[in-house]
Amino acid sequence: MTARLKRLLPTRLKRLFFDRVVLPAARDYNARRAEAVRLRDEARVPHWRRSERPGAKARIRVGVAGAGQYAQHHLKALASYENVEVAALLTRGGPSGPETAAAFGVPAVLMDLDEFAALDVDCYLSIVSAAAIRDVSARLLATGRPVLLEKPPASPSPTPRS
Repeated sequence: MTARLKRLLPTRLKRLFFDRVVLPAARDYNARRAEAVRLRDEARVPHWRRSERPGAKARIRVGVAGAGQYAQHHLKALASYENVEVAALLTRGGPSGPETAAAFGVPAVLMDLDEFAALDVDCYLSIVSAAAIRDVSARLLATGRPVLLEKPPASPSPTPRS
């Protein structure tokens, strides 16, 4: 019995020390560190605010190509501007097009690129897949209006890089 007590006593003392000293200190350190990080982030990164000059502004009509998840983020930002109107949404015909248009109040959902390029808009916003970016961006840039490409166009490499 005494040999067993000698073997267990140090383990119990270690566990007791760990539970009463080490864990509370670690919890306290983690709480202080989390608060310091939160305060640092609040001071360094201001909350997103959009500043607009007061007074009358010209209405800007935007055509948005794409209706996926990334496009919804852009549509949310565009909706926050009072003088920006999303005139139409170009989709491939999937179910997200009409749903996205309804959610953001877009009046027209188009599936024809030529019809979309012929719209009377001030600029285009292209948020399409990498497979379609070349065709869509080339057609929209040919209109002569400004085009914002959310993804950089690139041609596929014939051989993979090592």
